[in-house]
Amino acid sequence: MAHPIGVFAKIDYWLQGTAEQNFGDFLSAELCDRLFLPVGIRAGRYRVIGSALADFILRDTAALTRRARTPQDRRLVAWGCGLRDEASLSPGHTATILAVRGPLSRAALGLDVPIGDPALLLPAVYQPAPAAEFAGRSLCIPHFHDRRPDAELLAMAGTDRILRPNLPNDRAALRAMVDAIAAADFVLSASLHGAIVAAAYGVKFAYWDNGHLDLPFKWADFAASVAMPCCFARDLADGRKLYETIMAPRLRLPSLLPLLAAAPFAVRPQALLQLLAHERLTDLATASAAFAAGQARVAALSGAGPEWQAAALAPAKPRRWWQTLFQLR
Repeated sequence: MAHPIGVFAKIDYWLQGTAEQNFGDFLSAELCDRLFLPVGIRAGRYRVIGSALADFILRDTAALTRRARTPQDRRLVAWGCGLRDEASLSPGHTATILAVRGPLSRAALGLDVPIGDPALLLPAVYQPAPAAEFAGRSLCIPHFHDRRPDAELLAMAGTDRILRPNLPNDRAALRAMVDAIAAADFVLSASLHGAIVAAAYGVKFAYWDNGHLDLPFKWADFAASVAMPCCFARDLADGRKLYETIMAPRLRLPSLLPLLAAAPFAVRPQALLQLLAHERLTDLATASAAFAAGQARVAALSGAGPEWQAAALAPAKPRRWWQTLFQLR
């Protein structure tokens, strides 16, 4: 397991450091390593994925940073996270929110920030390895807390395989789960990030009604971010029908350049290039200007110093490596 360095050591996520990890939250570490340099705006803690916009998370952050010397060192900076419900984060909160998961979170908070779940960036920076066991198979991803036996879940879902989001604290296991999802024919998921990663890699998917829906707001928030209705399937057959008739005709992934430009860390030039290639953006001058404007906005919101601004804006400067875009496409 990689050890966090620099500002990455201040990234928080649920179950961080424990033996058992939850797939969606564990993506925080992998995404940050692939997307960013360990240079960031000044903060006590960062959240970069998950339903982390809630009063209790701010209280936890305050407890962790009580001895910090400056207000900047006591604050929480959130990027790409979502509310747990419409009122989970009280007015007057002290978090610096640079981007949110979806338009429902943005509207409830009254913000003008980019939307998009950071897990949608995965295909730009990670090419899945072949996963023969799951290739062309239908997968059911239960909720993290669903401890029913696989046989019972298979009977309910009607899928070929069960793929649990409960992972060992090992990045190889995390990548193997991404590999499995990307190889699948269909993903029926009670784990939100199981569905998000499927959507990101163009795999057919549906939300699974497993008899217990946790945090309904987060499911609706992501669905709104990709312009699809928020609906749940009883089993694989129902999921395939919902996908083909209701979801797929409306599903539209948002452009992720504004999300990346609003990041609290310096973006790796290669990661920016890969995203531009992934989104087939060939107007480099416009893309460069949009990225620079987004990072400048982050600097203004956060009060970042000139050193961070120089590192953050470096990928937007005209350089010879821009030409490698056409080699990546």
